[in-house]
Amino acid sequence: MSKRFSRTTVLLLAVLVLQLLVLVAGAAFILARLDGLDQARRQRENSLTEEIRSNAEMLEAVVRTLHSSNEQSNEVRELLGLPPVRSSALNDLARRAESQTSSPHPITEALQGLVQHHRREVSREFLSSFITSPSFSETLNALGLAYAERSTTEGELTQSGTRFFRLQASEDEVVVSATTGNSRSFSQPDASFRSYLEGRIAEIETHLQRLNRAQQEFAGLPNQPQVREALQQRRISARVEQGEHSTELELRNNYGETLRTLRLSHDEGTVRGFNSGAISIADLSEQLPQYILELDNRSRIDREVSAQRDRIIELLSDPSLVEELQKNGIQIDATPRTTQRHYLFDVVDLTSDRSIGALGLHRDDATLRLFDAEDVPLGPLPELQDHLLSSRSRTINQPDIAVSDGSRTFLLIGVHERIADVVMLAHANPRTQSISILSIPRDLFYRGRRVNTVYQVFGVDRLMRELHEVTGIPIDDYIMVDMYAFIDVVDAVGGVTIELNEPLRDHNFVVRDNGVWTTLAYDAGPQELSGIEALRVARSRGTSSDFERSLRQQQIVEGVLDGMRAMSPNQLQQAARSVFRHLDSSLSPIAAVNYLLRYRDYSFERRDGLDTSNVLYHTYSNLYFQGKAPDAEVDEDFDKGAWILLPINDDWNEVRTYVQSIILGDRS
Repeated sequence: MSKRFSRTTVLLLAVLVLQLLVLVAGAAFILARLDGLDQARRQRENSLTEEIRSNAEMLEAVVRTLHSSNEQSNEVRELLGLPPVRSSALNDLARRAESQTSSPHPITEALQGLVQHHRREVSREFLSSFITSPSFSETLNALGLAYAERSTTEGELTQSGTRFFRLQASEDEVVVSATTGNSRSFSQPDASFRSYLEGRIAEIETHLQRLNRAQQEFAGLPNQPQVREALQQRRISARVEQGEHSTELELRNNYGETLRTLRLSHDEGTVRGFNSGAISIADLSEQLPQYILELDNRSRIDREVSAQRDRIIELLSDPSLVEELQKNGIQIDATPRTTQRHYLFDVVDLTSDRSIGALGLHRDDATLRLFDAEDVPLGPLPELQDHLLSSRSRTINQPDIAVSDGSRTFLLIGVHERIADVVMLAHANPRTQSISILSIPRDLFYRGRRVNTVYQVFGVDRLMRELHEVTGIPIDDYIMVDMYAFIDVVDAVGGVTIELNEPLRDHNFVVRDNGVWTTLAYDAGPQELSGIEALRVARSRGTSSDFERSLRQQQIVEGVLDGMRAMSPNQLQQAARSVFRHLDSSLSPIAAVNYLLRYRDYSFERRDGLDTSNVLYHTYSNLYFQGKAPDAEVDEDFDKGAWILLPINDDWNEVRTYVQSIILGDRS
């Protein structure tokens, strides 16, 4: 019995062991199969990732090749006097390539409108609770102020109908900005709120009194007897328009077209647009009558035709062009003959000494056409037309700015998609031991193109040369950083701290931090920014102008420089070697360190920029090319072209004079 039991037990154990082995083998097979499937999945993912990366690199290489080809083509076109070919399609291609890797989450895009609406509602409710507070009413009554609503999230405090303060609400605070430029944020209208208002009112009243006197004197200029007599004699009218930052006096001809614009700056109290440079109202009052008598009051088209004719004569008289044409057996008579509707410049075949046609300028619309030997028009010449019009601004005849001995000017460029998105000049002055920073707007239109595309088409050397021509400042070196490499530069110096005068809320700027999608939002006051945060603040333009954006960018640049200047020489050398891996510069890391050490104790004396509050006006490229006013009425299907900035009265000397006042510290 025991033996049988023993055998049975052994058999059962053997069966159990076999079953266990089968189970283990099955589990091992399944695990091995799962591991194989996982490896295959990873291989497919890696293969797909590599294919995407390869395609992205290939697309980037194609874009670079197309850009290179476009640059070479534009170089040839420039030599022929033709305008550059726009490369917007290439930029669109590059943007599409980038969007494949950095596009917002679809849900974020879908709910963005809802988020914006919710935030506006929260801001509206916060502002409502702020202004309905009893302490808010008590403060306004005590200070003689009144509240007026501008929108659901903005309001203003006025005194006798004049705005003293602007209120702008966010979700949890109200930014109060004085008309003199000072601002503070408040979560409730408490004692500090009242103290801030009290401290600014006297300052604002003094500013407004001075401004009112200047505005009255400026607006009263057309009524002075000598000025009125000159206006009547030349059949010119004067119109005064009040703006937030300036008051403008427009001098118009009998056709209602603007001849000159004089601009009184509310900040400086001086007038610009009169010849070149700033002038006081008292000096303007003395010189304005003679200035009016010397104005050309013909119609815009008559002036344009005359100027176009003079430019053609100048072009045809150029010895190099004459020589080039003679090599091709052609000669063009630089003295035009006049017909009822055209000025015709005859083209002569030197082999037969006979006219084979003419270059014609239409006297009614200033368009250029080609004519045959019988004076029959063959067709328009739009390329030559654009080339001549691109240089229609008044030529620069001022010498370069006489900077101090030992001073140095650096061109700072922030590049994105091969376009100079940020352009600044930093000038170090050893005489004053200071650094001045000047922002150049990317839409400044010079030589037929915006300056932000000059780097893309012709490179940094050409950009330096043209900015030298525009500003009159010799540029010694350049530092160019890609916008995304800029992140590493800021992080290399431990981040930067900037001061926001107003909250920065950009609901169109979608960001992702720690896996959470949101939109760009910063409160007023000091902000400590990492590299990625600094890039976001520098690039955001959704709720502010390009000029406010420039001021933020200047603060970030100063923060980077301050961070590097605070380092020891050894730390500075290490940081420079790290930073310069992300830069393209005419400086070596050692040279850059030497300059930083030399300027270690220099103060940042001035931040400024060229904009429409000082020496620029805005229009559209096609309106400008066709000689139309910025506010000209056109058909709905008319393509106005690109938004551009130009000097007041098309006078580049005015830009140079203003830049000199910034660099040399003379704002008179």
